Amino acid sequence: MAHLALLVLCVALAFPGQCLAQGEEAAAAAPKQPPEGQCCYFKWGGKSGLHYYICCNNCDENNGQPVCDGTTYDGASDGDYCGHCGVDKGNAKKKISTFDCGGCDGQTKVKKACDKKHKNLIPGFCWKYSDCFEKGCKNLLKAIGNNSTIDDMDYEPFCGDGRCGSEEDHNSCPYDCCSTYNQDDCRPHCDLCPPECCGEPGCCKN
Repeated sequence: MAHLALLVLCVALAFPGQCLAQGEEAAAAAPKQPPEGQCCYFKWGGKSGLHYYICCNNCDENNGQPVCDGTTYDGASDGDYCGHCGVDKGNAKKKISTFDCGGCDGQTKVKKACDKKHKNLIPGFCWKYSDCFEKGCKNLLKAIGNNSTIDDMDYEPFCGDGRCGSEEDHNSCPYDCCSTYNQDDCRPHCDLCPPECCGEPGCCKN
């Protein structure tokens, strides 16, 4: 038993700041959650095991009781997959990325933008909303770093705004440009979610 405890400790020290615990021993010992001040993009979780969603750990705000605590960020779904301090309650099979979003204020701003953009997508089962949220958060922090306000994310062009700009193409920003480069597979059709490869440089052509 002592050897097992030592192994769990070593694994935890070897993978700091991870959303998903590494290995069976670590998974049993530690919750799956983002580090404080960070969000995690989770894939293939929820009741169906097919949902995409984002959980954020804002427990560094408001004395450990953030106003947005436990919010699940996903597309048009009422899934409750994020717990206190961003703990993953949806038992996701995979973590895509970890990123900052400026705390509850930033997350609320980005959520509003992505809700408007992807309100008609299949609830929770589409990757587009989570990609929108991640890219929106990164653009938000860039705007703040340039001494702009968080409202700038609505107006300044960025990869993830849904428009293939003059300085973007399917290699540099597949999220925005695949719908133009491969209209057969990646152009939006009503409320159907395009294949996940429409968010990759090949745009489903490879």
